[in-house]
Amino acid sequence: MRLPGARPLGAGVALVTACAFLPTLWNGFIDLDDQMNVVANPWIRALGPAQLRWMVTTFQLGHWQPLSWVTLALDYRVWALDASGYHLTSLVLHVLSAVLLFALARRLLRRAGLDEGRALAGAALGALLWSVHPLRVESVAWVTERRDVLATFFTLVALLAYTRGSIAGAFAAAVLAVLAKASAMVIPVFLLVLDVYPLRRLGGARGWTGPAVRRVWLEKVPFFVLAIAAALVAAAAQRSAGALRPLAEVTLAHRAGAAMYGLGFYLWKTIVPRHLLPMYEYPLGMSPAHPLAIAGVATAIVVAVAAIALRRRAPGIAAAFIAYVAAIAPTLGLAQAGPQVVADRYGYLSTIGWSIVASGLAVAGTTMQTARAVATAVAVVVLAVLTARQTATWHDPVTLWSRVAALEPTNAFALKSLGDAARVAGDLDGAIRWYERALALRPYADAEMNLAAVLAQRGRVDDAVAHYRAAIRADPGYAFAYTSYGVLEADRGHFDEAIAAHRRALGIDPNLMEAHANLAAALEDLGRDDEAKREYAEALRLRPSAEVYNNLGLLALKERRPDDAVAMFRRALGLRTDIPVVHQNLARALTAAGDRDGAVAALETALRLDPNLAGARAMLDELRAAAR
Repeated sequence: MRLPGARPLGAGVALVTACAFLPTLWNGFIDLDDQMNVVANPWIRALGPAQLRWMVTTFQLGHWQPLSWVTLALDYRVWALDASGYHLTSLVLHVLSAVLLFALARRLLRRAGLDEGRALAGAALGALLWSVHPLRVESVAWVTERRDVLATFFTLVALLAYTRGSIAGAFAAAVLAVLAKASAMVIPVFLLVLDVYPLRRLGGARGWTGPAVRRVWLEKVPFFVLAIAAALVAAAAQRSAGALRPLAEVTLAHRAGAAMYGLGFYLWKTIVPRHLLPMYEYPLGMSPAHPLAIAGVATAIVVAVAAIALRRRAPGIAAAFIAYVAAIAPTLGLAQAGPQVVADRYGYLSTIGWSIVASGLAVAGTTMQTARAVATAVAVVVLAVLTARQTATWHDPVTLWSRVAALEPTNAFALKSLGDAARVAGDLDGAIRWYERALALRPYADAEMNLAAVLAQRGRVDDAVAHYRAAIRADPGYAFAYTSYGVLEADRGHFDEAIAAHRRALGIDPNLMEAHANLAAALEDLGRDDEAKREYAEALRLRPSAEVYNNLGLLALKERRPDDAVAMFRRALGLRTDIPVVHQNLARALTAAGDRDGAVAALETALRLDPNLAGARAMLDELRAAAR
């Protein structure tokens, strides 16, 4: 059978990939960091010097990803907060990566000795086996993971440029990949693997040393310098956010067991992509003796032994295995960050080599060609259907976490997240029930803290204090728990305890904007206005906040500076126009500044947003009466 040319096959790869992920366009934002990174992030709402400076310097939530921030800012300019636009950008990037992988696989399979027809067929199959696999869903369907799809896109550009002999082009693409996500630091290892097989620039007849291969090694120096720099910045980002968990909490035995488990996990999920979760919780009893750890390392050993045994007949297996291990090594938990032991997104880049090898083996040889073609076509269709179904589960937080709770009823993170969703919906009793179910399974600082906040809303202040303290005991390095506890203590009039809690939070994370803002409010309540202003200023340096500008406006009103107050309230409204009390405060400042017409307009807006806003109706009537 005569195959279509490269362009029609590439277009087919793009079309099938797009169809598999089409449901993502109807998804919203997810509570896994999307709120902080996109919905409530003022820094992506423009691309001026201040915003670009933030994108280059911030370690928000433990990541350094300036290029990814730029793409999110561009999305905001086009789509504002319409989630479908952000999903469309991620989908387009993923589709383009599938096409790039098709082009790369074609070149590599040709260098491996396949004729053009088989190389084309294998490239199309390999691209699809990777691009429509359900293990890709987390990276594509989760807006926060834009960094995954963007970094992988530029990684593939770098690899393709390298196979075409453009070292400068490959390095430029590698820089862009690292600017999107530090995981692209693996690129120089990928290049060395390609040099051995299938490019055969190292090893074999050429050897590993000597004048003939010196250039091959030297041209990698810039790539390794880039990788080392990326690794150092990534480690600094994790430390600055307090994301790295201490040995006292996650012991060396825990970490070794997790690393052993991770070696096999992505291989299992590639072969049998079922029971995929957005959060695989750290097993409480994880160690090298844990069954999952033993199974993981056993799987890796079996694959390594097979790679060695087949190194002459199928050297691609060894190449794919080395690339796989190198790519997942930073995620194996030896420097543990976050509550997850493994994550689907870590398979996005690391499994690319396996898809090329699998497709090459599928199209090689001369026997059973029709049967293999049918089998591979069926496999692609099944994977695409599973991916479409998995993508739809990321529709919203309730849909996502309800599915996780159904698949794994003991997943405390899922139960905690359902509590968060209930809290956002105003169902405080439901939130309390979910949080309590999560805490019955394991100690969870997030669940303790969020339960404390709901109990405080319910007026159960003593219970709230107990749960805030439990959150701090569960995670002594949780800066946000300290400052949240400090807010409650300030509400109780315990200002010394509140200030101590906020300062403790800042001792853990000096860049926690909320802690600076909360400390400022506590200092202001004590009449220490100059100190409060400094803390408010530091909070705004870290992240613009309508609430902080509002507080500064109230402080200016108290100090009889109405013009400054007006400026502060307008800045608050420049960030958020949906807070009725800020419009009301602006009206107060405009009245004090002598602008009654502006005050009337501000009050009318406030009452349009909240017809029952306390005092606003009386203030408006008074202003209108004075104007008559």
